[in-house]
Amino acid sequence: RVIDIGIVMLPNEGMDIIPLVKNEMFVALRDDHPLHSKASITIKDLENEPLIIFKGGYESPIIEMFNHANTELTIEFTVSNVSTSLNMIQEGLGLTILSELSLLSLPPNVQIRNLNPPVWRDIGLAVPSLKESSPAVQVFIPMVQELFYGKDEGNLID
Repeated sequence: RVIDIGIVMLPNEGMDIIPLVKNEMFVALRDDHPLHSKASITIKDLENEPLIIFKGGYESPIIEMFNHANTELTIEFTVSNVSTSLNMIQEGLGLTILSELSLLSLPPNVQIRNLNPPVWRDIGLAVPSLKESSPAVQVFIPMVQELFYGKDEGNLID
C-alpha cells in the first residue's frame, strides 16, 4: 500500500480495478519482410521469427500468446523504448508485436499487420482500495475516465 494509484495491464488481482481502454495488438515489420504480403499474421507465422520485445507490459501477453498457440517464441532483443524497437525493425533486426497506441507514428519502411485471431491488451487503473483511497485519487479517477471516455460516459466509479 505504498502507491495510491497505478496504470496496469489487466487482469490484475489483489487491487480494485477501473478499466480504461482495450488496445488491439499488431505485428510491426519491415516492408521487405516475407510476411509483409499477408493481410493478417497468425502467431504460428511468427514461429522462429526474431522478435524484438518491448518491456513496458508487453512481455507477459506475448509469451502467453505464443504458449496458447503452442508456438516457439524467439526473443532476439528486449528493449525499453518503443521507438528503439521500431528503429530496429527499420534496420531489419526483427519484428515486434505492439498495441495500436504504440504504433501511431511509424518510421519509413515499417508496416503493421493485424493478428489473426485479433489479440487485445486491456489497460486500467489500479488502487489498493477504492473505498479507502485518498481524496486526490477520488478526484483523479474521474479526470482520467473523462480523458478516455469523454463527458458523455459520466463518472464510472461507484
